[in-house]
Amino acid sequence: MKPQVDLQVLYLLATIVTLFVLAAMAGFGLHARRQAVGRGFAALAALSAGWTATVALQALSSPASAALWLNVKYAFISFTPVAVVWFALEFTGWMPKRRGWVLAALSALPALRLAILWTDEGRGWLLREVVFERTGNLTYVAQIAYGPLHPYVIGYNYLMIVASVVMVLMWAARTGPLARPQGIAVAAASVAPVVANATSLLGIAPRSMDPMPLALASTGLLIGWAVLRHRMLDLTPVARDVLLDAIEDGMLATDAHGRVIDLNRTMSALLGVPVADALGRPAAALFAAAGGEAGILAAGQSAPFVTLQARHFAVRTVPLDAGHGAPAGSLLLLHDMTARVRMEDERELLITELRHALTQVRTLSGLLPVCASCKHIRDGHGAWRPVDEYLRDHSGATVSHGMCPDCTVRLYPAAYRERQRAD
Repeated sequence: MKPQVDLQVLYLLATIVTLFVLAAMAGFGLHARRQAVGRGFAALAALSAGWTATVALQALSSPASAALWLNVKYAFISFTPVAVVWFALEFTGWMPKRRGWVLAALSALPALRLAILWTDEGRGWLLREVVFERTGNLTYVAQIAYGPLHPYVIGYNYLMIVASVVMVLMWAARTGPLARPQGIAVAAASVAPVVANATSLLGIAPRSMDPMPLALASTGLLIGWAVLRHRMLDLTPVARDVLLDAIEDGMLATDAHGRVIDLNRTMSALLGVPVADALGRPAAALFAAAGGEAGILAAGQSAPFVTLQARHFAVRTVPLDAGHGAPAGSLLLLHDMTARVRMEDERELLITELRHALTQVRTLSGLLPVCASCKHIRDGHGAWRPVDEYLRDHSGATVSHGMCPDCTVRLYPAAYRERQRAD
């Protein structure tokens, strides 16, 4: 008899430890709620902790009050798959913009299930009969008969879990080598409760001890390993809208360790690396592989401008603050200045051409010594030269000769009078 009691004590201790671990994970996810998967992670851990708590309370209660905790446990069972899908969508970056509508649609059937369950007495749509017994210190479900709606509810829950696992595995297959192990760990963490539930439904696990707390403990350990070993919340790709990929400026975000956590398509094209392959890799290695002036960025040197693939970019680095004083990473922005640089080059070329043209223009200025009688001009060498030669040599103008009316009257009066009579 004593080994059975000792086994029950170990089972209760393991359940309590699992409860505290899951509660701590929920607090960790709530603290990181501003990150991509923080809220989904917190919801999943909180529902798993509630599920574990109801298992322990049902086991410690009397057979007469165990039915209450069973109904409460079904509430956590109903909504935990919803949290799994929520977490998977946020984790893979495939969550639609209208996440509220998505979560409401996923929660509609679980909410209906609870409404039927809590008003199902006498009809047996979900549960026809439940018999509790107590062995040693534990109360357990000795017999249970399900109603006609139960297979559909179980099928819906399994469908959501399988869909979540497929999404995570697809993401893990296309992502970089650093982030791939965390995807596999998350997929395994999602499968563990399904395996435990299947063993209970098939009668493989003993009815006196619900295996679900142990499965949830495995889930917590796998996700905790991914968080601590691979810093899952840091490496999760940020959900981005279309605008981020449509802009011509390059954007690359890194965590505190210099690893890429997000980049847009412009930056991906400049580096020559697909977005999925760049996630999780050191940013310095990507810039070094790109060659050219990207090596300046790889070395961490500050540069106001860089030229990549015949395009000119202004460089700006913005620190990312996690809210507790320590930098959580940095955001590198490459603003496309190609059009502006081209305009400035054209302007400089025009200025150069104008300056060259101005050098070809010669003007007269200053004091000109002119003879009062013959009107010759004295040049810089002291020689007196005709005014037309002086103007031609010092201004580049061509001088033509003619005669004004006053000189015509003075020099040729007869010709002038003859012309006047002809006019």
